[in-house]
Amino acid sequence: MRILIACDGSELSQQAIRFLRTIPFVSPEVTLLHVVAPVIYDSYEITQKSREKIDAFNKDLYNSGRKILDEAEDLIKGYSVTLHRKLLSGVPKKLLMQESCHFDLIVMGARGLNPLESILLGSVADFMLRHANCSLLLFRSLCQTEDNHGFRISFAYDGSDESMHSLKISRYLDSGKVMTAELLCMMKKNFYFAVNYSMEELNLWSGHETLIQDRLKKAIDILHHDLPGVEVQQNLHRDVCDVAASLAKFASEKKSDLLIISPHKKDFLDRVLLGSVSSRLSHQATLPILFYRHCKM
Repeated sequence: MRILIACDGSELSQQAIRFLRTIPFVSPEVTLLHVVAPVIYDSYEITQKSREKIDAFNKDLYNSGRKILDEAEDLIKGYSVTLHRKLLSGVPKKLLMQESCHFDLIVMGARGLNPLESILLGSVADFMLRHANCSLLLFRSLCQTEDNHGFRISFAYDGSDESMHSLKISRYLDSGKVMTAELLCMMKKNFYFAVNYSMEELNLWSGHETLIQDRLKKAIDILHHDLPGVEVQQNLHRDVCDVAASLAKFASEKKSDLLIISPHKKDFLDRVLLGSVSSRLSHQATLPILFYRHCKM
């Protein structure tokens, strides 16, 4: 698996690297990335003295960037990975978007802007959640992993093809280091998680228990195949009022180390009027969340 870690030198970014070390990926290839935003100027419009000051400032930015990558590299030492590093200059959102085409997973800290702040000020994490070409792992706060008991994973599973694809992440995990894999299935009466469902999928959320159990059984079979020896659990919750809040709550109650969800495709109007479970979850959950995109893995 090709993993890109966005490093900005903050404590949250460093904690995200420490958390990544606890995820039992098999032979990951990790690239550390820091983006510098240098001051750009027209040499014909400023004085020589101003140019020297700006050049010195930009030089300090690059030196600081190299130091941030050195610190990140020290943090990841001891983790069995193939390691690379990149120092780029430009706009972080644009560069991360471009880099996402070459990786399976991007790991980054989320600053914790509330939904209003994200709309008014913008957020790199929110931008990547909507537009990244690969899966995204957002980290908000340090969650202690009980290494002696193994890694706990929860999958947000709604029976759709997207959520079925998200189970494929299990292929990249060392089953010997995973304690439990749990399927959290949230049913919201007369409300469907995504648009453009087939009739079979609409019937699924209309209360047909047989179809629900059949989808869950298929998901369990996949996890048993990809994670031999790992305990697989299922939790089906009916008449849920707030899917995002319920997922965050139950994953925390189960002491999950990581929640995995596959965002559904929605157009702009759907996101504005109805909101997005993934977007709300990214703001409400305190545990790390991996937003899986079925495009590369």
